[in-house]
Parts: sequence; structure tokens; C-alpha cells
Amino acid sequence: MVLSWQIFTTTFYQVPCALESSARTQHSAWCPGGGYTISVKGLKQLLTNPVYIGWWIVAGDVISQNNHERIISEEDEHLFWFAFERLSSYTTSGEVNEQKEYKRPRRFYQRHTKDQKTALLKDRAAFPGGEVLVHIYREKPHYTLIPSYAMRPTGWKEVEAGLVDDGFLDCFFAHLKETHDFAAFQRWIEQETTKQRGVVSSIAMQLTQLEQKQESLVDERLAIRSQIRAIKDDKERAQFEAEMQPTLDTLSQKVYQLAQVKEKLLEKQEETAKNQALDTARKYATFQTELYHLVASWDEKPFKVRCEFVNLFVTRSEITLPASHFVQLVISWAHPGWGADTLYIFRKHGASPYWTQPERELIRQHYPQTAREELLRMLPEKTWDSIKKEAMGKHIKRTIATASPIPENLSWSDWQFMQEHNISYEDVCSKREVVLALYP
Repeated sequence: MVLSWQIFTTTFYQVPCALESSARTQHSAWCPGGGYTISVKGLKQLLTNPVYIGWWIVAGDVISQNNHERIISEEDEHLFWFAFERLSSYTTSGEVNEQKEYKRPRRFYQRHTKDQKTALLKDRAAFPGGEVLVHIYREKPHYTLIPSYAMRPTGWKEVEAGLVDDGFLDCFFAHLKETHDFAAFQRWIEQETTKQRGVVSSIAMQLTQLEQKQESLVDERLAIRSQIRAIKDDKERAQFEAEMQPTLDTLSQKVYQLAQVKEKLLEKQEETAKNQALDTARKYATFQTELYHLVASWDEKPFKVRCEFVNLFVTRSEITLPASHFVQLVISWAHPGWGADTLYIFRKHGASPYWTQPERELIRQHYPQTAREELLRMLPEKTWDSIKKEAMGKHIKRTIATASPIPENLSWSDWQFMQEHNISYEDVCSKREVVLALYP
């Protein structure tokens, strides 16, 4: 029996795409006389097994190249080797086939179509003992609180950036509307400007002194060279030059060191003169006259401009999760009269939406007959609503009924936090996430 090589003459000069094309070939094209079609895997095995050209191979050794009747004719054998070299993972000697062509994965790139709004506090956000990154999840930016390197595999928490930014803006605008006299701000700008000018002046003075030292060293070297050239006797001149060579080397070294110091001072002078924060502050030196216009047109300004403005007034914004449904935001202001503020923000979705196996085991053991408040204490990050849903999903029934002052949509950690900070349940019954308290 000799295999028909129609597939080679039509498709296999386009390896490796030929396999997909062959798998889609119609039944009639493959089997004009009836029968079944060949699979992609079967076709690949057929084209990478020398047994079909009469070879007999045992443990990587070719025993015979004419052991039995071949099903691929000698005229078409070059087509077999053409496919073998591109499809087989190993050669006939058992070595890795470096000529095999692998199908490259398809890559897709998203074009930059518009400004991506991320998070206002991205450049100022901090997390104690870790770091804060911003990523997009379901088309919304989130602050991701990542613990220290030793605990990186676990403990990641996420907070919707819009929730934190809205609370921040409420506090920010409140400060702006209350600050009618910007004399302190003006004084701060004047102090920073004076400080900047003092640094630039000091650097300029140091550069002048350096240039004078460099000129003095160069003059000293030239004087020594002149003395050497003034000696007419070759032997005496050579002896004097050898004696003065260490002095010349020392002078050259000093000139080189001064040049390095000068280069660093020039860099520092340029960096000080281009103080970005101070330049931005100067832009808003007359801010009090534009205050109400800014608040009214805040949403109309480009997002990048808003971020620059926030970076000017905020030195650090620390985000923590003191309870499952509360976010704590500590804002350190650059404005000398604002100090620091602490915001407690309530959110509807908790910090622990997933259940671990030990938590499920607690549900199985204690849900039927343990008092509600005691069970909440065992699972401090879970609400009674979530506990009931988890038990219902596991078909665990409760055999007792006990009351608790903790609402069903709050966890034990939430309740303890509210008691500690004197926050009432009415404060958290809003239809949306809100800033509950502002503690100066």
C-alpha cells in the first residue's frame, strides 16, 4: 500500500500551518473511497515516524533502512523528511531536533486611545510595612496593599481607588474652603525661594573658588615646566625633570579631582534651580483668588493636572484596613497650616470575600449550636450574612436561635472598631460608601 501524497503537494510546503489546514480538510478530499478522516495528532505521528518509509529503529539505533514494505514511495520520501525536520521533537539518532518549527503565540497590543484615569493619590499612597500599587480591575482603578517581601505570596488587599479618592477630595475641598488667608502659604513659598537662592548662591561661590584653585594649580605646573625648559644642559634638565615629576603628578591629580567636584556642583546647581515642586508652588502663589473657580471646575481639568495639584499639597497618604469594612486614610499635608488628617471610610464590600478551609471547618463544627456572637468572634472578618450563606451552601442547618447586638451586615472587627471610635450604626446605613469621620 502506498499513501497518497496529495496533502504534501497542496499544503505541507507551508509547515507548520499545514496541520490546522489538514484538520479542516473535507472528508471527501481525504477519503474519496470512503472510510474515516485522520486527526491532527495522528497526521503528526505519521509524518514523524520513519517506520512508514521502511526503517527499523531500536533505542535510537537504526537497525535497517529497508526492513519492511514502505507505505511512502521513494519518489515522495523527500516530502516526508521535509515534514519530519519541522515537526519531530527528536532526530532519528535520539538528539533534540533544533530545526523544529514551533508555532509562535499570537500577541495583541492595545493602542493608546485615551487618557487612562487611574488614582489621584498614586504617587503619594503608602502602606505600613509594604507598598501600594495601582491596577485596573473591571475597568476601575484599585489600590493594592502589598505586605513586606517575606509575606508577599499572601495578604494582598484591594481598595477601590474611587472610594478613597472621593473621601480625600471631600477633606481636601473642606480645607480649601476654610482657608481664606493664604499668608502662611505665601510665607512658605518665600522661605523655600530664599532657601533655593541661598543654595544656588553657595554653589556659585564654591564654583568660583574651584576655578581659582584650578588656575593656581595650572599656573604652578606651567612654572615648573618653564624651569625645566630653562635648563640648557640635557643631563641636568633630565635630572631636574625626574625630581619634579612626582610634584607634577600630584598637581595633575588635584586638577582632576577639582574637575570632578566641579561637575557634581554644576549638576546640583542645575537640579536646585529646576526645583519642580517649588515651580509648581509659584504657579499657585495667587491661589486664593482662584480657589472657588478651582473647586467648581475640578472635574473639567485634565487628570494629569489634578494629580500634579494633589502631589503639591500632599506629602504622604497612608492607607490601612483596621476592620473588614473600614478603610483608614491618614493624609500628611505639605501646607504648613493643615498638619495631618485621619479619615475612616466605610465600604459595603469587606476585605475578606473568600473563605479558607479552616474557616469552613469552623462553620461545619460550630454553626449548628454555637451562639451567634461567639461564632462572630471566631470569624472576626465575616458578617452574619456571609456566615449564613456559606452554611446554606454547605447544607448545614442551625438548630438554635440566639440574638446579638451586632447587625447582620457587620463583622466582629467592624463592631469593635465602631465601639472604639464611637461610630453609630446609623452612620453606616447610607446607600453608598461614605466618609464617616474626620479626625484632625
